[in-house]
Amino acid sequence: MVTLGAERTAVAHAMETFSVSQRGARRAIGAERSTMRDLHHRPAIAGIRAWLRESATMGRRFGYRSLQILLRPEGTHMNGSTGA
Repeated sequence: MVTLGAERTAVAHAMETFSVSQRGARRAIGAERSTMRDLHHRPAIAGIRAWLRESATMGRRFGYRSLQILLRPEGTHMNGSTGA
């Protein structure tokens, strides 16, 4: 299994080297169209991740619902939680 980044790089290399279109390069390599088109961007939640890890190492165990409740005062809503 090849990573998406490696597939993108291979397609770009084939396009430059053989002067073919993106479609032709993808066909030659066997890459899906979504590999080149859909770039997934992860939200910048490094601070929240650090906080969650810190909270997980505390003596008391919190479930995901409790952690979401603790995040509410900061105005953070994760995984579509609306604060019901």
